[in-house]
Amino acid sequence: MLGRRLREVDTQIYAVELLSLAREVMSLRELAKRTNISPVVLSRYIKGEYLPSFKRAHYIIRKLSSFINLRRLIRSSISVDKYGFINMTEILSNMTLLKLVTRQVIELFSGKRITKVVTIASDGIPLATHVATTLNVPLIYAKKTRELGISSFYEEPYVTGTTMKTLYLPRGLIRKADYVLVVDDIFRDGSEHNALIRILHERIRTKVVGFFVLIAIGEDWTERLNLPPDCEAHALLVLSDEDLSHLSK
Repeated sequence: MLGRRLREVDTQIYAVELLSLAREVMSLRELAKRTNISPVVLSRYIKGEYLPSFKRAHYIIRKLSSFINLRRLIRSSISVDKYGFINMTEILSNMTLLKLVTRQVIELFSGKRITKVVTIASDGIPLATHVATTLNVPLIYAKKTRELGISSFYEEPYVTGTTMKTLYLPRGLIRKADYVLVVDDIFRDGSEHNALIRILHERIRTKVVGFFVLIAIGEDWTERLNLPPDCEAHALLVLSDEDLSHLSK
């Protein structure tokens, strides 16, 4: 558990992260008007020259939290092509945005013991790395191809569309005694995520305590996810077929 001073510093850093993200969508002058803090001082905060005081950090967070809506930011940062494929490059390359999403993930699962973060390569890795780093636990990732140099895998077949595929997770990295949080970028039909859950829950018999994705497709997405008992599932943004159709226009 963080000590008082570390919690204060964490709050100060959070305020700067919010300022940095807000600066991406508004000018310093606009940001100064919203926060009643001079552009010069704001610029120094954003550049990391110094941190706002603990009291001012709380003030900044209060001023910007209602303005910076993560769901709205995620939605505005994606595009959908005519085939329904979602382009998340802008999100996955924005480290400040991923840091803020990570804070939400940590808050959602704050009451859970977590010893490993697991994802599926490759687009799940950026967010999962932030989460694992913040929790100070190892990051393990499954792949859809066998990786050279690794001799032993858990292999789990799954069907997506009309194609049979296989998910590979290196053996020896996760133990039965672990408490696992699964983090990924997007949930589509659930086939590959259910394959991962089968490896973790049924074959390794580890405890899967949580499941988080940035975007889930379909309002019934949790019904397509075969989670073990007592495992929480959260998505930052849920998109319906109607949403996808609108975004592709």
